[in-house]
Amino acid sequence: MSASPLAAIQNSKSKIQNLPWPAAVLLAWLLAWRHLAGEWVADEQYRFGFGVPLLAAWIAWRRFAGPVSPGKMTAAWGLCAAFALLLLALGEALARHDPQWRLTGAALEGGATFFTLAWLHRRGGVPLVRRQIFPLLFAAAAVPWPVPAELWMIRHLAGAVTDVATSAANLLGIAALQHGNTIELARATVGVDDACSGIQSLQATLMAALFAGEIFALAPARRVVLVLAGAAISFLANCARVLALTLLAQRGGTEHAMAWHDFVGGAATACAFGLLLATAFLLSRGRPATLPHASHPEPVRMPEGIVIFAITLTIPIALHAWFSRFEKSTPLASRRSAWMLSDTRLPSGWTATFVAPAKTVRAGLRFSEWQSFQVRNAEGVSAQIIRLAWDTGTRLPSFVTNHTPAVCMPSAGWTQPEPPFLFTLKVHGADLPCAAYPFARDGARLLALQSLSAGGRPELHLVDPAQIPGTFRRLATLWEAPLRQITDELLLYLPDPGDAAARKNSASAFLEAVLDPERGR
Repeated sequence: MSASPLAAIQNSKSKIQNLPWPAAVLLAWLLAWRHLAGEWVADEQYRFGFGVPLLAAWIAWRRFAGPVSPGKMTAAWGLCAAFALLLLALGEALARHDPQWRLTGAALEGGATFFTLAWLHRRGGVPLVRRQIFPLLFAAAAVPWPVPAELWMIRHLAGAVTDVATSAANLLGIAALQHGNTIELARATVGVDDACSGIQSLQATLMAALFAGEIFALAPARRVVLVLAGAAISFLANCARVLALTLLAQRGGTEHAMAWHDFVGGAATACAFGLLLATAFLLSRGRPATLPHASHPEPVRMPEGIVIFAITLTIPIALHAWFSRFEKSTPLASRRSAWMLSDTRLPSGWTATFVAPAKTVRAGLRFSEWQSFQVRNAEGVSAQIIRLAWDTGTRLPSFVTNHTPAVCMPSAGWTQPEPPFLFTLKVHGADLPCAAYPFARDGARLLALQSLSAGGRPELHLVDPAQIPGTFRRLATLWEAPLRQITDELLLYLPDPGDAAARKNSASAFLEAVLDPERGR
């Protein structure tokens, strides 16, 4: 028997009354995912993030049915809602002010999460909130880690993987010597870079372990075991990957190993996910997942939902208006860089050889332009100069400003005998502020210089080692003006003469040999 027209009207009215609150929640998530999507595109290791929203939404829908007890607007509920709106406002402000800072995505995700909790409590009370805790935590798997924590993990993972692969190669009768994160063989050298450290497979495997635990309806303790097993599987698969590349390099050289690099990486990833699913199945003992019976939560009053939606919508609109006044008063830089590299003006007796970027470097830094020369002066001293450039408006990977020589050089076995320091060079009569990083290895000394430019102007504070970590000091300029995007990076690696004056003279000589201000834009 069909429902009466009156019942149909009441049902439609109930659905309409429920719309404003969910619309506000959806808007909060769209604001978070819009920003995080840029991070997923810029950082290759977070590409799996594009699948997390759909998976999290499916888990939330799957857990929505069940007993409910609609909550009231208590003081605790008000604090939760206010905290959510505060995080959303902070995240939106940072998205326009400092989009490279990973606190931005974390604030937006946190705001959307607490906002969802406030709505769930009003709709179904504590029982519904408890059921939705896991999908909300799962959604956080797509939020990039803080850069210092990520770099720390990369450094230690790469070191452990290199150590295991080197030991395994020696056990197989292949003479292998470890230098930091580099394996030296008789015929080739294998470097374990950021991509080969296993951080990408680790993060993706942890996300897959969380999802598999939900699919197989594992008990909480078994889900913890599955996550730990996933981390172990990811590490062992990556060790096998590096060992396979080492064997290929021993057999046919570095180029032969690189030709198989992607295939070996894909095979290792496929094996890792296969082992993870097998582990989840064994932990589940083949038990099917059960869903609770459906429930009928009471609708939230429409006026309340409309007010919440209006406040949520006002946040991005108001912040757009606030920062627009800075954008109008600060014209875009017409010059990307004051410098360009050129080998056409070398002094007599000097030589320069172009150095192409490695595939992993190109994928990680996502630069728009690359210039690099291995320069040798008349006395036979060699140095490498690299210039990277990003188009204005391009979303830079978050670790561009954090990925200093102090992060990448130790992976090649170099150590820092003294802390980094700042100085300003004179190049073609212009100031070039730099951060200097001294290194030593096997009796050799190396000096690495880094200079960053925003809008074509090198700025010392951009490379100040005290400012590089993502600290809350970056909030100090939030109400002044949006931070200008980094457009250029200049790196110089040369033998360290030791003396302060000699360091400046040597660095200036190499830079003046290849930096051509007349070709700057």
